[in-house]
Amino acid sequence: TELGGEAHVWQGLAVAMLAGIGAITAFVFRNRRPRTSVIFGTAALATGTALSLIALGVESLPFYLAATAVTGMGFGTAFSGVVASLAPRIPATDRADTFAVIYLLAYLAFGVPAVVAGTLVGVFGLGAVCVGYGVVVIVLAVVALVLRVRRGVGGRGVGARRPSLFVRPHRGAQREDPHHKVLTSSGGELRLGRRLRAVSYTHLTLPTNREV
Repeated sequence: TELGGEAHVWQGLAVAMLAGIGAITAFVFRNRRPRTSVIFGTAALATGTALSLIALGVESLPFYLAATAVTGMGFGTAFSGVVASLAPRIPATDRADTFAVIYLLAYLAFGVPAVVAGTLVGVFGLGAVCVGYGVVVIVLAVVALVLRVRRGVGGRGVGARRPSLFVRPHRGAQREDPHHKVLTSSGGELRLGRRLRAVSYTHLTLPTNREV
């Protein structure tokens, strides 16, 4: 009613566009890297929320629906990207418990702020609460975006870090071992066994179980 949409269909359309566009966008991004989905999602979420506040300011229902579509794009891809980032790191035996916790937190993130905002409307008014709610969402989305971009710059995305190319410096005399071969290069050594359990580098120990 604030934007002139008296019929219930307009109110329902905003919710349907948020969830529907989010689902469609998540499907479109299904083959993208999780990092790409999260970056796009957080950026779209912040942008869509800002556009929603502008639409409320100018009291334009079509503008608000378009902003809701942008917000839905961000909501869908950000959530699916986070889930795709976590899934490969969760052991198969723990996935049911982990996803139960993820969805519990997700629904609490929907419900608790809405209840708090509804309580504050009687104190500060609907307009002030909408603006405050939107600003909080924008700030959190931008923080998540910056952290994800910085993490990608420092490494190569989730699960894509490569071990250092510097091998452990050689110290002392070389000992003969019938079960290992020694490769020496530039003053360093790397021991390779018949069944390699771990490779020790300067910065990282990479477990492996491959035959060499």
